[in-house]
Amino acid sequence: MTQFASRRVLAALFVVVAVLSCSSARGSEEAADAKETLELFSDGSSTVYTLPDSMITLSDTTFEGYLFPKKSTTTRAFLAVFYSPWCPHCKTLLPGFINASTQLDLLGIPHSSFAVCDVQKNRKVLEYFQVNKFPLLVYTTGKGRQWHTYEGANTQEAFMQFSAYLQRALDTGSFSEDVTDVTRFNEVEAASGSLRVPCYIYVPRTSPSRPENQRAAPWSQAVDGAASVGNIRFSVIYEATQAEDWADHASGAYGAVVAVAKACVAAGKANGPDGEALVVYTDRYRTPKCFTGVWVEKRKDSPTSDALAMSTKLEYFLALHGFHAVEDAAAAMFDTLTHMPKNYLGVILSPDPIDASDEKFVPVLREITQVENIVLEQQNGGDVSVDAEINAPRVSWAFIDAVNYEVWRTHYAVEVEDLPAIVIIDTKRDRFYKMRTRVPRFEEIKLDTPWRIGGEQQQLIQQFARDVLADVYKAEKLSLAGRFAEFLSHYPGFSFLYEVLNYEDFVFDIVVMVLGFFCFLMFLAIVAEPMSERYTEHQKQQQQPKLKTE
Repeated sequence: MTQFASRRVLAALFVVVAVLSCSSARGSEEAADAKETLELFSDGSSTVYTLPDSMITLSDTTFEGYLFPKKSTTTRAFLAVFYSPWCPHCKTLLPGFINASTQLDLLGIPHSSFAVCDVQKNRKVLEYFQVNKFPLLVYTTGKGRQWHTYEGANTQEAFMQFSAYLQRALDTGSFSEDVTDVTRFNEVEAASGSLRVPCYIYVPRTSPSRPENQRAAPWSQAVDGAASVGNIRFSVIYEATQAEDWADHASGAYGAVVAVAKACVAAGKANGPDGEALVVYTDRYRTPKCFTGVWVEKRKDSPTSDALAMSTKLEYFLALHGFHAVEDAAAAMFDTLTHMPKNYLGVILSPDPIDASDEKFVPVLREITQVENIVLEQQNGGDVSVDAEINAPRVSWAFIDAVNYEVWRTHYAVEVEDLPAIVIIDTKRDRFYKMRTRVPRFEEIKLDTPWRIGGEQQQLIQQFARDVLADVYKAEKLSLAGRFAEFLSHYPGFSFLYEVLNYEDFVFDIVVMVLGFFCFLMFLAIVAEPMSERYTEHQKQQQQPKLKTE
């Protein structure tokens, strides 16, 4: 009996242990299956996004350990987004950011770490990175406590490209590739093609910077901060390691870059941290251009005294020169022009696939860009300062296949039979000017391709762009609210109000109607009512003599 009871107890214990083991295993599986999420709110509803395993969620207590580790055997680079759950722009950006991390993981492409942080909950992070807008993207390069603001396009493709670029810079120690050797210069030029605008750091012999200490070079801080700006790739040329006979073997591009850099150094205009020169070679100009401003500046109100940032002047310079004379109509260019005072986007909508090698339209648009920049230089007596260039009205040109990318054609009300078409877009105010409706002669000759440099097509396009910048024409908008706002914006006072309201058509229309109604009430109170009272009093005075007579 005792043995039987003992067996029953042992059996019961076995069952309990088995149940507990299963529960523990199930709990472990559930814990393993649990994914990090973030939640965004909009219009009374919420959306939950599941984060990939490799994405890190930062907090007040963990962000320094991840982004700025004091002791670490492995250096990491981060691309991080700081968001607020109530930010509508965050809801637009974050899906692409999350998908970029997921796709890079799936493709097995080496890339920087991705991170997110809700700074509404984590005030220490908000204060450290001086977050004054949502969303804010920053990146680190594994160099102490240095961090930089991401200035590229907010698209999945752009995030993927920059993350891979960032990781490559971490592995090599710099965003700049050493092209001092003439052969290497030619190899990089051939491999890069026309995808990115080349920007060269020329290190004179007097600078202490050498290839072996490039990662820690002070000028490298500026390049780190500029890496996400525009459509640029960086290379470096060291005068101290140039071959004695380099001039005998150099290409025309190599010789032109070195000549401009040397002239910049000789004139005392090379303002790199140790006298380095920064030269951009874009086909927007016929010769390379040297940046003459300060490269880096201390970050304002930074918690650390050694925090450096790319100077505002350098950021503007790269934004202006970081595109080709005629670019693919991409989001990065659209976003950049939105922040310029009066820099419109001119687009050739092609009926066929088109790229930078096109021979029918692109050469003429490139010539127009170069001619307008020559005119700007002449107006400013040669060298054009960054301030003068940023404020100069201009049209930047781009191309798009309007058949495969139909949204461009439909958004700007261009019919298929009207292709090719020229449209100039004010990206800041979402308004546009169609050449078809303004220059009938162009419609008669636009199919005479290839367009000839100096020919009638060039002259008509060039004059049309100048007239648009001079406000000769009223712009077009597709919405009723937009057309009403555009009509009113040409009257004195309304243009200022429109600008103050950030060119929001609907808001502007409502404010104008409210102001109109208020003015109507003021008219009644100040003018109509006193006149009515005077009229009534006058009537009474006229009636009194009649009453006395009776």
